[in-house]
Amino acid sequence: MSRVKIIGDRNGRVWPLVLRDAEESRKAGRRLILYVPEQYTLQAERDIITGLKLPGLLDIQVISPRKLKQQVKEQTGTGTRRPLNEMGRAMAVHRVMTEQEENLSYYRNMTELSGAVSRVSGALDELRESDITPEELDEYAAGTGTGAERAKLNDLKILWDGYETLISEQFDEEKAIWTDAVSRLENSGLWNGADVAVYGFDAIRPDLRELIAHLCGKVNSLSVYLIMDEKQAPDGRIFTQQHESTDQLIKALEEVRTLSDEVYPHSVREGCAPALQFLDRNLFALNPETWTGETEGVLKLYAGSSPWDEAETVASTLRGWHEEGIPWNQMAIALPPGAGSEGILRANLKISGIPFVWQQKDKAVNHPVCRMLLSALSILSDGYRTDKVITVARSGFCTLTEAEGLCLEDYARAHGIEGRRWQRPFTNGEDAEETEALRQRLLEPVEELRTNLKEARNAAESAEALVGFLEAQNVWNRLQEEEEMLLQHEMYREAIINRQIWKLLMDLLDQLGTLLGVRRAAIRDLRYMLESALNPVSLAALPEQEDGVIIGETGHLLAGDIRALILPQAQDGMLTAPESGWLTDTERKRMEEATGKTIGISREAGCLIRKYDFYRTLTLPREKLMISWSLRSEEGGALQPDGLIAQIRELYPNIHEEGGMLGQENRKDPATPREALEGVGNWLTELKDGMIPEMPQVWRTALVQLLHNGTYGKAAHRLLEEMLPQKEEQKLEKDTARKLFMTDRLSISRLEQFASCPYRHFIDYGLRPVKQEEFTYESNDAGTFFHEALDRYMKQAGTQKDWPYFTAEQVDNVMDTILTELTEEWKDTPLREDAMGEWTGEGYLRRVRRAAQVLTRFAANSEFRTIATEQPFGENEGLPPVIITLADGSKTAIRGQIDRIDTYENGEGVWLRVVDNKSRGKKPDPAKMEDGEQLQLMIYLKAAADSMPGTRPAGAMFFPIEDKEVSTDEDNPEKIENDRISEVRMKGLVTAEEDLIRAMDRDVHPFSVDKVFNKDGTISKSASWAVEEKTLSGLMDAAVEKAGELCGRMRDGDIAAMPGEDSLGPVCRYCDYKAICRNGGRETRKLNTGITYQDIAGKNTLR
Repeated sequence: MSRVKIIGDRNGRVWPLVLRDAEESRKAGRRLILYVPEQYTLQAERDIITGLKLPGLLDIQVISPRKLKQQVKEQTGTGTRRPLNEMGRAMAVHRVMTEQEENLSYYRNMTELSGAVSRVSGALDELRESDITPEELDEYAAGTGTGAERAKLNDLKILWDGYETLISEQFDEEKAIWTDAVSRLENSGLWNGADVAVYGFDAIRPDLRELIAHLCGKVNSLSVYLIMDEKQAPDGRIFTQQHESTDQLIKALEEVRTLSDEVYPHSVREGCAPALQFLDRNLFALNPETWTGETEGVLKLYAGSSPWDEAETVASTLRGWHEEGIPWNQMAIALPPGAGSEGILRANLKISGIPFVWQQKDKAVNHPVCRMLLSALSILSDGYRTDKVITVARSGFCTLTEAEGLCLEDYARAHGIEGRRWQRPFTNGEDAEETEALRQRLLEPVEELRTNLKEARNAAESAEALVGFLEAQNVWNRLQEEEEMLLQHEMYREAIINRQIWKLLMDLLDQLGTLLGVRRAAIRDLRYMLESALNPVSLAALPEQEDGVIIGETGHLLAGDIRALILPQAQDGMLTAPESGWLTDTERKRMEEATGKTIGISREAGCLIRKYDFYRTLTLPREKLMISWSLRSEEGGALQPDGLIAQIRELYPNIHEEGGMLGQENRKDPATPREALEGVGNWLTELKDGMIPEMPQVWRTALVQLLHNGTYGKAAHRLLEEMLPQKEEQKLEKDTARKLFMTDRLSISRLEQFASCPYRHFIDYGLRPVKQEEFTYESNDAGTFFHEALDRYMKQAGTQKDWPYFTAEQVDNVMDTILTELTEEWKDTPLREDAMGEWTGEGYLRRVRRAAQVLTRFAANSEFRTIATEQPFGENEGLPPVIITLADGSKTAIRGQIDRIDTYENGEGVWLRVVDNKSRGKKPDPAKMEDGEQLQLMIYLKAAADSMPGTRPAGAMFFPIEDKEVSTDEDNPEKIENDRISEVRMKGLVTAEEDLIRAMDRDVHPFSVDKVFNKDGTISKSASWAVEEKTLSGLMDAAVEKAGELCGRMRDGDIAAMPGEDSLGPVCRYCDYKAICRNGGRETRKLNTGITYQDIAGKNTLR
């Protein structure tokens, strides 16, 4: 042949050149071989048939590296030694690291660290690819200065020698197998006289360079097509790797006396939108220009409020493009490296009915069978960790069904099963017998595996034990059953991947036996060896559909004619280069200068490669490009877009933007958020009044920015709510609501929860999810304990003649008896499980003892006397319910339980006070009372008053069960005690009668309630909670009226995700259902913070 052609052109222009040259070869009657990367084989066949409008591939061969080796094997045979794949290579490195542990310093004891084996394996690969010899490495290590670097290189020399010795007798490495295949191909004449086109590789790597150098003299012509521009191009630096690999190829060709030509046609890309042609030239240019043309309908940025919002927008955008006439297979989604939320994206595409071709590969180590096997070995090597046991139980590939695995998990979580407790029979709980049978069925094969591995005399018997374990778990049959199920559900990709697992594991165990030979591996070493082997392995499958949206990773998205592309999840750090590897950049540079070899990839080179990948991706589409990101993670944390977004904005100042917090700094009108807030109100007014059909785009985008702005967001939300019609409420049909919600009898806590967020109420009382029981002592458990302890204390202490004038010792004596009985119930709970649990329990005891002391002190200083504790109403044998009448005339009963009812009698009558014990400090808030989130005290007071006709309302208080310390310089114990007590004053609402307030606390300096009166007898301005008696009565009636309104909304089917707020922001942060609701506190119900108790009492219509 004459010369090897190296043809470089910019993205979108190279494939037409391949088609042109292929057509010339066909017309000349020559055989054409298209050599492509492994993952591009199928797509290349489709693209060439489509591009040349062929009925088939009779005179064109599409060959990949794997197909080449297969072709050579069929024609010429192979060597006598077995190939060592990536799994075997990882196990070999692991074994050498284990055997040489005593001789290592830098890499000693690292086999159990995640990624350590992969890191060493990568280092050895880089050294071999650089053509450095072990002797050269040894010589360089001896002369290097730093201790750590020298230790690292010395260890690698030891491991390299050990690795070569281990595999030399039985295995051939991939590199040796490749060299042998290339040599056999050259001698076989299989490609002689053919035109060879090399396409789809990002650079010319050593194996490709070796193939070209050996075959260039045998074929008719050989052309290498690369996506790259000349070095002097404005963005030429991003093609550095391509130029360096080209230079190395030219050098290799010169060594075999073959000439080469570098050709840069600078062809024009036909049918490409001008704005995207501009992106091609300027994306990573050193001195980019600015686009002043139109971008509407071509380029778009989208900021999703959440991953779900982003995925939904991706799906709707694809549907819109399809409706415009773009076929599914001419659209693509490019995922950045390490992108999360892939499952959300796939689910949205499936729900939307969008066909797609998923080019991503699945990691073998994540397959349930592999996780089950590794977890079983982890159990045997590290003890019975519950998460590992549950992984086995819930894998779907063990002796338990999925339902049984879930049952076992529920029991373990509820009873705190951990460690050695898994090896003891289950005896606690009603379901102990059933779950004990499940425990035995699950763990018998695991323990049998332990026995067999311990008795194994060599690697073959260890491998046999593992195969026996898989067979005992019936893995093969379960895989077949699952494959049939997947096929029935048309989940073809998952079925194909499932099919590969058994073969992969058998191959893995076969290589394990060969590598270890007569050596027996410890269970721990076996586990880490298998984990190291499975980590690098990926499972691929043919596409589920031929004509779907192509989905792949940036830089590896192999597709033909793409008209439209979306780059989602463009989060901060997307363009950051990966770590430089086993050498720092300084160490790498020093070693390259000393040896004259190129060793691996530096961080700087990695950064350029990452930019090259994104260049290839973002310049792939001809007509449309959308880039999106999320403002929040799946867990609700704040996220930022990558710096690439700022680059795009600079290139396209007028780019179309939608979604969340976008913030274009270069926009002239408006220039600042404050100007935007002032101006957007005028536009909204004109829009509301019908003066304009729509707001200008710049102001629409400004409004979106404001709504997501931390400083101006709330003001913009209020402005929008005032100007525009309210959105349609989320509602159930009335019949559905009545069937879901039992509203004939309601608790106050349920009413307050509905007021706090109707959607949460819908989940709790409508859908009624069953929460997995955990072996924890929740805050509500502590609250129950506190209530029970204080109830018993009041009942026992109140019968004694000295009450309430107890000494501290007397209080403790009564509490000792009570707490001894109550803490008996802590047996087999987290409060008796470990030191942390016992410490928590001691804290509860300290708090309730303190509460008893404070309660006694308050009672001694008060003329109010307790007449009932834990008094139910609306229940059997309790006080009558509070009856509320709804707007439609129907009635509902409110029930509850009053912690304490106190009375005081003076010349004006019998006064009534209710007290509610709270494990956390709480005080009434008129805004929350009006909203319905604080009805408890008033309805409790109403229930007590209705049951005792003739009594008058004195107040309703929260009593805090807290043990607060105080900071003081005081050394008087009595004064310190008084200061501590004053920190736990009761908060609530009282009738502002001086005698009543004095009766609550006769001390000269009252400490059970806050100050109410000034010295002149007037009410203190800070005592807004002291109101007239008629106001207190009005508040009770208002609470009943609000309860009726809330009940009516329940019956009407209100399930709006509209949470309230507290002092720290939206209450969503406490909600168990925020992942379902996905509101995330973006839309909240605004409280009327200016309202007073008098306003509420005056508003009610019941008076």
